[in-house]
Amino acid sequence: MNNMILCDNCKRSIAIGGLMIQSFRAGEYEISFFQCPHCGTKYQINTTDNEQRELLRQQRVQRDKIRAGRAKNFKMKTLRRYAKAAEKAKRQAEQRAGDLNQIGAALLEGKPLDAIMREREETNCEKTNDRSNSTEISHSGQRDQAATGDAAATGERQ
Repeated sequence: MNNMILCDNCKRSIAIGGLMIQSFRAGEYEISFFQCPHCGTKYQINTTDNEQRELLRQQRVQRDKIRAGRAKNFKMKTLRRYAKAAEKAKRQAEQRAGDLNQIGAALLEGKPLDAIMREREETNCEKTNDRSNSTEISHSGQRDQAATGDAAATGERQ
């Protein structure tokens, strides 16, 4: 087993066993990372916020319920319900992970949290406007077709 990784920046080997995991908080975000001991490049491990931590807690609770339920011979239906709840929390956490890791990467680069959030808000507004514009176009196209269809049905000319 190879217990070494290569730093992308300085290309030197880093012993995995010797890594010191660090974390810091910025607002509700907690970023876990390690640094290359040679050049100081930071590598993000994970970023969480309050909602993500709650989803991870829900997964643990459901797994604990499954373990306890097996030991106490709970009905299979009950165990499946616990497993389904754990899976739902896991899916939700996975869906959020990409966005959280983008925020974490920006924070590791030293960007201020308020600037990151402002940038994300602007991007979301642009996406919403793009979707609204395409919806308006498709709705007006449908209205035009409906009006044309009505005119043709009644024999009227536009």
